Amino acid sequence: MIAAKDYMGSLKWVAGHLLCATFYLSPLIGSVAIHASPYTSDYGQKFDKSDLVVIGKTKSIQYRDLSQGSNVNVSTDITVEISRVIKGEIKSKEITLTFKGGWHDSKMVMIAGSAAMQFEVGDEDLLFISKNKIMPVEENGKLPIVEGEVFDSRGHQFSVVEGKLRTFKSAKKLKDTIKTKNPKNGVELVLGYQTTQVEVHSPKSPPGGAQEKPSALGLDSFIKEITKGGSK
Repeated sequence: MIAAKDYMGSLKWVAGHLLCATFYLSPLIGSVAIHASPYTSDYGQKFDKSDLVVIGKTKSIQYRDLSQGSNVNVSTDITVEISRVIKGEIKSKEITLTFKGGWHDSKMVMIAGSAAMQFEVGDEDLLFISKNKIMPVEENGKLPIVEGEVFDSRGHQFSVVEGKLRTFKSAKKLKDTIKTKNPKNGVELVLGYQTTQVEVHSPKSPPGGAQEKPSALGLDSFIKEITKGGSK
């Protein structure tokens, strides 16, 4: 969900069913906060439902605007250079993910729940990819990798607590903002990660009252957890 001081929301309905929520953001409002959807720790289930799970670096981001009049038709092509395939098959070391939404004139059209706005060139991520033509990666399906450790979309790390995969607020800090530039006029929209109001999971206090510090899972340990049949 996108929080902003000034936006115009448009809900698209198809045959009586909500298809997606579209938000129009103006660069003039400055920094916009990204609030992740309610977090599910069941990345094992997410792994099972994904068509492709890979590790890769964002190589390029391209915007396409095929709008005609009041019919807004924009998309974002994100090319990722793959370094490791965990699930599925690819024919090339590069894949292009196409998301609905992108720059339209002077505004950014964003689809609620999509990870499209979280990508920046050079980022390395663990990606859970589906064949969804609107959002192939959901906002909690792009997990940043920094120095061999994996983080959720809010910058929290993972730990196993009583046999379950949980998150905790890490002392390590990811970048505060993501910038996207309008290819027509060079104007930047700055997006800031909002890490407040987050449920933090940590181990129970051991005998003596002192709380045990969570032990962060490395990338390989996290992958082992999600591929062993899902979180419990």
